[in-house]
Amino acid sequence: MICVVKAFGQNSIHGVVTDAETGESIIGCNILIQGTSFGTITDMKGEYTIKNIPNGTYNVIFSFISYEKKIQKVALSKGNTINTNNIVLKPSSTQIKDVVVTATRRTDTELSLLMSNKASALTVNGISSQQISKSQDKDASEVIRRVPGVSIRDGKFVIVRGLTERYNSVWLNGATTPSSESDVRAFSFDVIPSGQIDNILIYKSAAPELPADFAGAMINIKTKSLIDKNSITFSYSYGNHIGTTGQEFFTYQGGKTDWLGYDDGTRAIPTGVPSTEVFKSLYNQKTDEKIAQINSISKSFNTILTPEKTIAKPDADFQLGINKRFTVGDFSIGSISSLGYNSTNVTENSFRAAYGNQADTLYKYNQNTFQSRVRVSLLSNWVFLFGNNQKIEFRNLFNNYGQSKTILKNGLEFSEGWFRRSYELSYESRTTYSGQLAGTHSFNNDKSKLDWTLGYSYANKNQPDMRRIYTQIGSDADSESKYFMSPANNVDPQGIGRLSMYNEEHIINGCVNFSHKLNILGILPEIKVGLSYELKNRSFSTRVFGYVLGKNKYYQPQINSTIDSTAFSTSFFQSIDKIFKNNIDYNTGMVIAESTNQADSYTAGNKLYAGYLALNIPVSKTFNAYLGLRIEDNIQMLDGFDGAKMKPVSVLNDKLDFFPSINTTYNFSDKMLLRFAVGQTINRPEFREISPFAFYSFEENTTIYGNPLVKNSYISNADLRYEWYPTTEEIVSLGVFYKSFINPIESKILKTGSGWNYTFDNAKDANSYGVELDIRKRLHELEQINSLAFLKNLTFIINASYIKSEINVESSTTERTGKRELQGQSPYILNLGMFYQDLKMLTSVNLMYNIVGKRISMVGDKDTPHIYEMPFNSLDLTLERKITKWMSMKLGVKNILDDEVVFQQLDEFTDPVTKKAKSVTDVRQRFKPGRQFKIAINIIL
Repeated sequence: MICVVKAFGQNSIHGVVTDAETGESIIGCNILIQGTSFGTITDMKGEYTIKNIPNGTYNVIFSFISYEKKIQKVALSKGNTINTNNIVLKPSSTQIKDVVVTATRRTDTELSLLMSNKASALTVNGISSQQISKSQDKDASEVIRRVPGVSIRDGKFVIVRGLTERYNSVWLNGATTPSSESDVRAFSFDVIPSGQIDNILIYKSAAPELPADFAGAMINIKTKSLIDKNSITFSYSYGNHIGTTGQEFFTYQGGKTDWLGYDDGTRAIPTGVPSTEVFKSLYNQKTDEKIAQINSISKSFNTILTPEKTIAKPDADFQLGINKRFTVGDFSIGSISSLGYNSTNVTENSFRAAYGNQADTLYKYNQNTFQSRVRVSLLSNWVFLFGNNQKIEFRNLFNNYGQSKTILKNGLEFSEGWFRRSYELSYESRTTYSGQLAGTHSFNNDKSKLDWTLGYSYANKNQPDMRRIYTQIGSDADSESKYFMSPANNVDPQGIGRLSMYNEEHIINGCVNFSHKLNILGILPEIKVGLSYELKNRSFSTRVFGYVLGKNKYYQPQINSTIDSTAFSTSFFQSIDKIFKNNIDYNTGMVIAESTNQADSYTAGNKLYAGYLALNIPVSKTFNAYLGLRIEDNIQMLDGFDGAKMKPVSVLNDKLDFFPSINTTYNFSDKMLLRFAVGQTINRPEFREISPFAFYSFEENTTIYGNPLVKNSYISNADLRYEWYPTTEEIVSLGVFYKSFINPIESKILKTGSGWNYTFDNAKDANSYGVELDIRKRLHELEQINSLAFLKNLTFIINASYIKSEINVESSTTERTGKRELQGQSPYILNLGMFYQDLKMLTSVNLMYNIVGKRISMVGDKDTPHIYEMPFNSLDLTLERKITKWMSMKLGVKNILDDEVVFQQLDEFTDPVTKKAKSVTDVRQRFKPGRQFKIAINIIL
């Protein structure tokens, strides 16, 4: 029977526990509230009290050595104290040697994460949702750059220890993430809202249970699932982006669902357009009927081909969360559901140019890019707790990201001598879903543990009706009336064209892990075994259209020549809108044609079978060794077509590999330890990198294509790290690492006439080594000095990395010889943070700084210098004030320094005239991302 007594204050539970046979009090009995971190033990009288428990219905678990466990259900409302009266435990018929514990460890606080990382056998860093809440980071890409040795590229790709994103492996809740990017081997971290993250762990040393396919890091993002109380949360933020918000903004009319992040079919290929084969055949027999059909198809395409001017709206973001916990019998059930919406407008006014050897200028452009971004996110996580440490989780994460982009380019193509004015109107949507059903079970008084996961992931990237138009003039570049459009006789998707691309990926995976603690001569080793399977399938397709001259093949004017309107139709000197309104006709103007071929699509698949055996040996109280072997059988398949060689391409990489690893820990004391780890890992090429498909990037003015000859890269890793934990809130960590690469995979430039190609290739070998420092210090010592006591709430975070890498290219027919850094390798990374939190004033102030050193963005060839991304200084400030017990406000400024993003080329050569060494630095790209101001309101009910 439960007796409820009204009391003022927080909810609490009180009672006494006795033996069923003797009636004596049980001292030291464990009392835990199932599924939470609340718990205690009975005192010398067998009594216990648990205070400050949130409202709700709970299962309270009573357990003690040699007694049968008992579960008592209690219901708490505001200010109640519940007396469970006399809880009677029966002696167990089987002797139990260990205490039964049923609780869920918190992983979302800074303290819990710090202690978890300390206890780990692996070299790991991380960030918790508690620390995330102190920043104004809106997604996982912004969050993760706060971790030691981590930086971000293109606002979404993670670089660890200076190595490009392709050297990372990413899990979401313990399962492989799908790639929504069709051109790079990477996971786009910008698709996961920061409010849905419980923690992010970054493993930097190899381990048997971790995937072997990484060299930078294995990153595991865990979404929220644990709740202590029922609640409803709501947040809304208003953002002002200097240089964008309220300023002139160019866009174009899209569909009715653009605000939800996907196209409603407005940009779809018209229903009357036949298949590629049928459409091409229309041009083989130009009868009146065929010509009429060609004209009809050409006029069916969307006629919006130029941007319209508007005013950029402010950024907006809202998050709604519902947290619910309840009990059903012996089950404690918790659910976290959230809905998020983010809308952002960004203007980028940049200068772009390209140079060959000896500063030979290829082109120079002023480029204005206008992006409207929308993200809709849904999360639904359920956890079911029962029995003795038994847990089932059902996790679901859905994200839909849409981006409308308008690019305006104006500049000079030096190789051709034309001044060009170009446009690109594009749209892309990325849909990602990840779902897992997972279980965690313990047996034999927690000596044996079993966990398993079944997962399915899906991702697509849809880029419908990408429209590109350019006009040009030989001289008098400021004369509006003299710019003309110059359609060709053949489809030119780089010039006057339209294309639609679609990429889709499915992943099915499953894994099971089992561990058991042994007792051998007083030593308590733990043996671990595991099996996993992953099936990944991708399909990629493109349709390429372009506007071509019809029956009358007009004479194309030469640079600076007098244009005779009788030789070249004056129709093409009109505005773009008028040209496409009045000149879509085979007999008198231009029409749509298609150049899609077999090389514009590919299909690919990957099967991964993996297993491991590991042994964790606590050799002594101070020394622990964790060693194991991972076996992976990976089968990679791709079917495509080489357009240049006009032949099919079939890739089959079937390789069985063994990956040994050793992680050791030596504890000098409870606060000091030393870690040493060695292991083998691998870096496999991504589908896009081995596909011969060629894609022209209007924004970069380059063509990107894959290389079916790219091979696996193998990496030997070594880590040594000293960790000191002065208090439970502080850490000082100093580490060194070394990596040796065989066949490292890089992105490289190949100059072709007036432009560039980007491709992928293996270097012979390389090495990378560096030093990492991580300090978290709270000024708690000042608490004893009255005049400075307020500074006890000030915490400093410093993490820095200094890294060296080297590739020695001794001889090459395409690449520059000599020594250089690995592509994407940063020589240094620095993160500084200052956090002040005053609990009495209910105020917090956070200042964060980040800088990444100069790194090679793209490896050059014999005719083209390397492209370097120069250091960028980032400084962010966040102020938060709690207004009431359920409401707080947050003010933030991002990129306070308003630093400039710069990419440049450095060319060193011998002057042909003076015969002296000469160095020339040319700017490849330059722009300012602008300051961002944000005000947010957060409500918790």
